Amino acid sequence: KLAHQIAVLEGALQPAPFLAGAEASLADLLLFPVLVYVKVTPEGQAALRKAPAVGAWFDRMAARPSAAATDPARG
Repeated sequence: KLAHQIAVLEGALQPAPFLAGAEASLADLLLFPVLVYVKVTPEGQAALRKAPAVGAWFDRMAARPSAAATDPARG
């Protein structure tokens, strides 16, 4: 199921850098913390390795100042 959902996201992110187009939207902001936790699971890591557009999106979102400011690992 997770692999299917990541594949759906992969398809949505191939034509644009963010879910709703050229700029980050509420959809991106709500999805990012979910994928932070997905990324630490073995199943999530396996699914994300097959989804380069999702990986690039994740990197763009992680680079945002708001992501750094709310990263629990950074305290």
